[in-house]
Amino acid sequence: MAESMRMFGSSSRLRLLWALIDGPLTVEELSDRTELTQSATSHQLRLLRQGRLVRVRRDGRRAFYELHDHHLPDLLAALRHHREHVDGDLAEPGLEPTLTAETK
Repeated sequence: MAESMRMFGSSSRLRLLWALIDGPLTVEELSDRTELTQSATSHQLRLLRQGRLVRVRRDGRRAFYELHDHHLPDLLAALRHHREHVDGDLAEPGLEPTLTAETK
């Protein structure tokens, strides 16, 4: 499970997953939508395929990437909701992170 969760630890991979919520896309389309190079897009997609978060469907010479299953949009939405909740908590008085000499 820890290995699966690591897949969500990269902003590049998260951007690719969010782009795929609307449906299958090619490497070129994903690269344009996420503003990643095609090389970086291909590399991250390989990792996402290994993590079974995306799958590829070939149509002739073109490869379309899509989310592996119907659970991923809900999981991504839950992650976003959690982040918004945590960010909202930090905005409340008295909950600001404490800065130390190491974090300044």
